[in-house]
Amino acid sequence: MWVQVGDRGVEATVSDGTFEVPAGQTSFAPGSSGWRTPVGDIIWYEVFARGASAAALLGHPAAGTEVKLTPR
Repeated sequence: MWVQVGDRGVEATVSDGTFEVPAGQTSFAPGSSGWRTPVGDIIWYEVFARGASAAALLGHPAAGTEVKLTPR
């Protein structure tokens, strides 16, 4: 998947956990935050670079920067 944050982007593996992503690769996966509601679960997803900084790869975007996801 291509993850675009503002004017920067990275190729990311869609995963269900951090340990399934090899070191040096970027992932898009459910985060550890979230909660249950009467109509369904709220699940936050995160972009992370195993062994590196996804924020640095994406140019340290400001909070509220638009995120676009594109399947590859």
